[in-house]
Amino acid sequence: MNERLNHVLRTGCAVLGLLSASAQAAPEYETPPADGREVSRRVEAVDTSRDRRQVITILVERDGKTLKRVLESDSKRYDGVRKDLMRFQAPTDVRGVKYLTFNYEDPARHDDMWVFMPANNLLRRISGNGMRGVFMRSDLYNEDLRKRELDDDTHRLLRTEPCLETRCYVVERRLKDDSESNYGRRLVWVRGDIWLPVRIEYYDKQDRLLKVDEYSGFEEIQGIWMRTRMDVTSMRRDSHTTLLFSDIRFDQGLSDDLFLQARLRR
Repeated sequence: MNERLNHVLRTGCAVLGLLSASAQAAPEYETPPADGREVSRRVEAVDTSRDRRQVITILVERDGKTLKRVLESDSKRYDGVRKDLMRFQAPTDVRGVKYLTFNYEDPARHDDMWVFMPANNLLRRISGNGMRGVFMRSDLYNEDLRKRELDDDTHRLLRTEPCLETRCYVVERRLKDDSESNYGRRLVWVRGDIWLPVRIEYYDKQDRLLKVDEYSGFEEIQGIWMRTRMDVTSMRRDSHTTLLFSDIRFDQGLSDDLFLQARLRR
């Protein structure tokens, strides 16, 4: 375990440097951010789309084996809420599994999440401790499906670090309400040119490192910068999860009917 942790920490800076080389032409803000919240706000402002459709391939490496999942993901923004729908397509044992999430901007409202399991025609709401559960046997938790809004966290700018042609802003984000979370805080490395995270470290409530997310494959799609790969390394078990994002399309005019809870059984 210590060897794995040391390896992740040692290679962090090198990974950040390599990732930042892929967007040398992206413009930097003329005025540096004043604080951690401003950094996080600029991250939020990158995606200007109203809706998004993409395909996500999940590869879980554990015990010398690779588990593969393929799903279609839709999301749409409304006033005060973002709705996300995931529909698993492969393999056959998970085909038809659906997750529907409502992410509210109002920090006083708890996000809503439902999962539909076609094998037993079960529609279940995920809440409370269920948010801490493992997502589809990967290194993600159900809570990772939720989008953290600015006012859900506190934001503290710790430092800046050079990342080859650009600069990374390191922000500590702490949850204001961690009652439904495995996490106590996160450290987020944000590129200062395209304002996307390249690395996130997740710590539990005893301040032990739980896992590390690393982002790569940055592309500008329809004028919006996106990452097309995410690697998740768990500190608690010998496993690794890779998410590959493809067929990304923005502003497709997705129907509101897609995000109705009543349609999950269809």
